[in-house]
Amino acid sequence: IRSKYGPPTTLVLNAGDRDLYGPAAGEDFQQFSRHLTVQLESSHVLVSSALPYMKDVGGGEIIAIGSTYALGAPPPTMAPYVVAKTALAGWIRCLAVDLGQFNIRANLVAPGITETALLSAVPDRKKKVAAAQNPLRRIGEPKDVAGAVAYLVSEDGAYVNGETLTVNGGASMA
Repeated sequence: IRSKYGPPTTLVLNAGDRDLYGPAAGEDFQQFSRHLTVQLESSHVLVSSALPYMKDVGGGEIIAIGSTYALGAPPPTMAPYVVAKTALAGWIRCLAVDLGQFNIRANLVAPGITETALLSAVPDRKKKVAAAQNPLRRIGEPKDVAGAVAYLVSEDGAYVNGETLTVNGGASMA
């Protein structure tokens, strides 16, 4: 990446695992471990690799894609996914504190239900119900999340650090 584009100064961490459903207890920890590896460990590797370059150039941005499921009461039987996304959110806040002195900002974008490959397994009826219950009467689109990320890496977002930007059409207030 460095040889083709220069030193990495902006990272968008968007790892995911399609196996979203699992109980909070009663089975082995393997599914939790996999989600934590995908969400947290892989992000840690990328940030650790880019960090020296960000420090060398005097700053950077780290944006992780979280989930509104990690805020408030989670949906049932999604514990491994929710726990990993919650850990990711906590780690981003730690990065914001630790790296702010280097002008490296870390934030989280927490989308609600968004029309992505992860949603392809959800029945259309459930998607229609979710859209009807949303104040904007629709589910999110990838461009909604991309716009939030673009704001956070822009000059307009230059003083935003350690925050969670919820992108869910107002569903979390409904």
